[in-house]
Amino acid sequence: FQGSPGVKGYAVIFWIHPGDFSHGSPIDIEPFQIVFKQKIIVVTFSYRLNIFGFLSTADGEAQGNFGLMDQSAALFWVKKNINHFGGNENKITIMGHSAGAISVGLHLISEEWSKGGYSGAIMMSGNPITDKVVRDPKDYTESLDSISTLFGCNRRPTSMLLTCLRKVDAKTLITNLPEVEWGPVIDYGLSNTSAHFIKDYPRKIFKEGNFQNVPILIGATNMEDIFNLVDDITNPKLNGDDFLHVVDEISKHDLKANTESDENY
Repeated sequence: FQGSPGVKGYAVIFWIHPGDFSHGSPIDIEPFQIVFKQKIIVVTFSYRLNIFGFLSTADGEAQGNFGLMDQSAALFWVKKNINHFGGNENKITIMGHSAGAISVGLHLISEEWSKGGYSGAIMMSGNPITDKVVRDPKDYTESLDSISTLFGCNRRPTSMLLTCLRKVDAKTLITNLPEVEWGPVIDYGLSNTSAHFIKDYPRKIFKEGNFQNVPILIGATNMEDIFNLVDDITNPKLNGDDFLHVVDEISKHDLKANTESDENY
């Protein structure tokens, strides 16, 4: 990635933000963190989240994975137009963290939606083969029952359910939803008008070797979840301030070690 843009432009990072497919935004990352050591272009974007991006009724009324389709639409927009911004459309690396990394992995196995849109992939602390990351759309049957009751909608046919939900103000809908972990589903065969995004469980697809043959970088951030442990303190002898002090010292030690490692490298 380093060096001059050459005749065809700079290499491009297509950043997919994290957030469990339910929250987050493209401004969660400071692109300077990526570009301060290498001359590249970083593109961030929004995609539909939560029920707006991943509602699935297990039929053609709402096949699901709309947030992933948004990602593909953004990807091919970048591929078509990045040359106008000094980028090289043939050097696009899709990159993400957590749910963003899961998304990257799903683009690797998607067929019509993402094939040819990128030349490399980076997955940080997330992958699509973990259990329950991709679900059978029928898993949401009870959730749809609850949502129809909550908003006074007919549950069936699902076309009436969707028509009813579309009449609910978006803010009211998202504020009053029951707790549902909306996310990617196997949408093969659910629509006659739109190509599927995920044909089968990702683990099976990867084992069969049916993924895009591009360079892939996979890793995890060391101790990235340590701050979440603050909420789980149960030892009365260790208060919050004590714990944060320990975390602070560990973080400083790791930062120093990583900095020295970079200098030696």
